[in-house]
Amino acid sequence: MRRSARWLVLLALASCKVDSSCQGARGHVENDVVKGLVREAAQRIGAVLDVDCPELRAELGATVRCMVDFHLGDRPYPYVVAVEPPDRGSKHRFALNATPQVRLMGPAMRAQITDSMRQHGAVEVTCPGLDRVHPVPEAGFVTCTVRGADGSEVQRRLDLTDREVLWRLKPAE
Repeated sequence: MRRSARWLVLLALASCKVDSSCQGARGHVENDVVKGLVREAAQRIGAVLDVDCPELRAELGATVRCMVDFHLGDRPYPYVVAVEPPDRGSKHRFALNATPQVRLMGPAMRAQITDSMRQHGAVEVTCPGLDRVHPVPEAGFVTCTVRGADGSEVQRRLDLTDREVLWRLKPAE
């Protein structure tokens, strides 16, 4: 396995954004659009069983708090959906952004991490806590074991503190 002084692996945001003109009756965004956006964001963490969202007003600055039940979660977790200005040049009147209210980690991340680390010669990556959906530990990281094709094992820190990036994998300290 190639050992470097610093491995940096970046993934997509755990939030989702979509331009929308999906205004339903009475000035609200169609609930299926809101739920679909939240489901898409949540599936980056783990398999989703159900999404429950109240109606969202189709006006800039409006927000709602949706609850997501994960297949391997111990309880529902909140996601906030906000109505924001559209991207520059968009023909839509507004954009929707769905973000988890608390930083979460879960099973869908395991596959992403393993696939990404295989590009660096890893055969297996074991990280505690990725077997179920739960909040990121207070310290903001977990220590993972990365095993190479030659059988060597290296400890790496799975850093989950950066809000802009789903995770980073760095040498353990």
